[in-house]
Amino acid sequence: MGGTLAVQSEAGRGSVFTLTLPAAEAPPSPAPAMARAQPEAGEPRRARVLYIEDNPSNVELLRRVLGLRPGLELTVATDGPSGWRRRWPAAGSCC
Repeated sequence: MGGTLAVQSEAGRGSVFTLTLPAAEAPPSPAPAMARAQPEAGEPRRARVLYIEDNPSNVELLRRVLGLRPGLELTVATDGPSGWRRRWPAAGSCC
């Protein structure tokens, strides 16, 4: 896929993660529905993205952007602890 992932973190303040992906090809009109829930048989395994964000507008924006990229599965958590549980469900409580 290409792209970069960067992180800036400051103790007591939080972290900022920046994901940069190459531009996707424009979808044919009309725009296709959002990504299917399950890949069809024979499709390669989809890459998973965990997005921790409490602003619904930002979530919808990322959903639309990633919807243009086949092969990505988006999971959203609205806070750090629930994101931790979604990423590491067997790890228990982190906070």
